[in-house]
Amino acid sequence: MFKKIRSKAIAIKNKFIHAYSRNAFDVVKKKILFYKHNKKITSFPPPLKVNLACGQDYKTGWLNIDQYIDPNAKKTHMTIECDLVKHFPFKRSSVLYFYSEHFIEHITYADGLDFLKKIYKSLKPGGVLRISCPNLEDLTLHYLNNSWNMEEWKRNYPDIRGRCDIMNRYMAFDYWGHKYVYDKEELINSLRLAGFEVKNIKSVSLGKSEHDELNNLEIRVNSMVFEAKK
Repeated sequence: MFKKIRSKAIAIKNKFIHAYSRNAFDVVKKKILFYKHNKKITSFPPPLKVNLACGQDYKTGWLNIDQYIDPNAKKTHMTIECDLVKHFPFKRSSVLYFYSEHFIEHITYADGLDFLKKIYKSLKPGGVLRISCPNLEDLTLHYLNNSWNMEEWKRNYPDIRGRCDIMNRYMAFDYWGHKYVYDKEELINSLRLAGFEVKNIKSVSLGKSEHDELNNLEIRVNSMVFEAKK
């Protein structure tokens, strides 16, 4: 009986040590990544403008961040490879402009809110986040009114069958990787919960901004766009 209790105690102890070691390793790894990325970030000429989850849209004059960066883009643009859900490599109040196009719908609501909180914390006072994503209300109206331009859709996606297929591709993870699609009300509320004051959140037109650096950025037309100022 005593041997069984002792062996269980040892097993629990070893499990705890293993878990603690793993957590400690993760903490050290994050600190090393933060130092590595921050060294590169601080070499970027001010003002710091960051293109978050850039995909293949590498913008000149911006620091472009994504989980995977094309090797050729690394030669021609300022880039950092980083999983923004796991690691957000910016110091508090260090960035003047953040830009995020069609990324937030690819992560869960909880991760999206955490993402926006980190952006708010990292913005300088007076700094601006410009964010675009699909609008659930617009998608629903297009579906109900059958008002999508099917010729254009079929030109871009030849296998599209019709409006039901389009709606499912927007909403289903196994098509375009969408996990949570926002409408205007939900996105404004998430920005508010992240720290932005409602009076400093506004809906803006595609490609247009009162801030020169934020003009003509969007490459996707089926978007709602907001700017939130800290």
